[in-house]
Amino acid sequence: MITAAESGARSGDHTQLSPTTQQTYRRDIEKYILSRFASYRIGRLPPGEIENWLMDEVDAGLLPEVEEEPARPPRPEEVAIRTVMLKLEALGSRLPYPHQSLVRGAQDLRELRPRSGRSPWRAFYRRVDTEEFLVGSVGP
Repeated sequence: MITAAESGARSGDHTQLSPTTQQTYRRDIEKYILSRFASYRIGRLPPGEIENWLMDEVDAGLLPEVEEEPARPPRPEEVAIRTVMLKLEALGSRLPYPHQSLVRGAQDLRELRPRSGRSPWRAFYRRVDTEEFLVGSVGP
């Protein structure tokens, strides 16, 4: 596992983005993410800490107030997602299809496919280095 700071340091490797976009991303990562989470290891960030950070941002007027809790997968789907993430952690790049696949049209983006693809939910991730993976989002 890598820390948020290490991941942020690697985030400048996107040569297909314009220099201005890269500079904006770097500034936002340093200002909003690393200032709060740099010491945490990726995958070990407590959910409560993220919620506290978001509430601090709302209180400071930096984010709009959220009226509803974001959608969560149903419990069986959440378990299936966690299971396939454990498989990815154990097997890394050797995790075979149908448990993961490349997302067409999105460079370096892959999807974890819970229940061998029979679940409508997916976890999208990319490889950070030879054995490190960063899950970016989960959704149906």
